[in-house]
Formats: sequence, structure tokens, C-alpha cells
Amino acid sequence: MINDLFTKSNFIEQEKLCFSLFNITFSILSSLNTIFLLKDEDYYHIFNSMPIDEYYNFKFGELNYRSIKFHNIDIPAPKLLPTATVNFTNSGIYTRMTEWKNLPFHGSNNDYTTITFEEPCSYKENNFERYYPVKDLKGENRLLFMKYKKIKNSKIDFVGRLGLYSYLNMDQCINFALKTSENFIRKNI
Repeated sequence: MINDLFTKSNFIEQEKLCFSLFNITFSILSSLNTIFLLKDEDYYHIFNSMPIDEYYNFKFGELNYRSIKFHNIDIPAPKLLPTATVNFTNSGIYTRMTEWKNLPFHGSNNDYTTITFEEPCSYKENNFERYYPVKDLKGENRLLFMKYKKIKNSKIDFVGRLGLYSYLNMDQCINFALKTSENFIRKNI
């Protein structure tokens, strides 16, 4: 279905324009270190991956998120690990470490290697960078999310971990976003 729509010249031109405008806007706002504010009335439809509670200005309260602090260390050695990532299953402060040169297309340096250690923390301790929703034993976070989800808004679809308040792998996030946009196109074009 979605492949048929991409062959329509009008749709392709609109898509090119939207993509170009997004790239220009994102580039300008990124270089100005500016927050991009969306207003429903300015757009025909929004696919939004920002935190749903923040989008609705914390109307029912804040959802809890976990973040990650990344600690990078340059080591004067050609290579340290036999694999790209090592997960720690102990009670230490780090959850995993990654040696980037073990990933394809991450360069090579025979004198140094870079290791990144990941330390979990609250998003409030890390410049409000949200990575994962927090599941609590009583399910209070899920109930709060459901209040946000029930807000009727036909101009927006939430996608991604933060928009859906769900732990998803990146392939799942992409697949869900594609299916959501495909459903929107099928119903509206």
C-alpha cells in the first residue's frame, strides 16, 4: 500500500517539501540550541515521538523515565575487547561498555581505542534526557500514561518509546512508526 502512494508525483513533491522544511528547521533550531514547539493547528497531522506527558504540558503529572550517562575513556591500546559490547550483570554502577571500533564503519586507530561505559540514572539527573519508561510495581506510571493516551486528538499520532511510554527496541520503534504512517496515509489520501 505505502509503495503505491510513493509513486504518485503529487505525494512525492509534498514529501520532498516536508522533508526539506523539516531538515532546514531542525538544522536551524539545532544550531541555535532552541526547543521546537509544535502547535496542532499549524499542521495537518503530526507523528510525534516526544514524551507524551511533556506534549500535554504535564496536565496529569510527570511520567517517570530512566536515562543513561555515557562515560567515554580513550585508552592507549589498539584494541581492548573481542566484541563491540559487554553487558554487566553484576550490581556495579555500569550496565555495559562498548568499544566503538568493533562496530562496522567506526574507523580504525592503531594507537588508541575509545570505550564508553553506560551508567543508568534518573532523567532529572541527566539534563532531562529520557531513554526508557519506568515500570513500577503498582502500575501507577502505566495508569498515568493511559490518561494521556485517552486524550482525543485526531491531528496527532504518538510513536517511539517516549510517545508510547513503552520499552521498544529501535527496530520495533521504526516498524511501529512506519505502520502508523501507512495507516494514516491509507485513511487520509
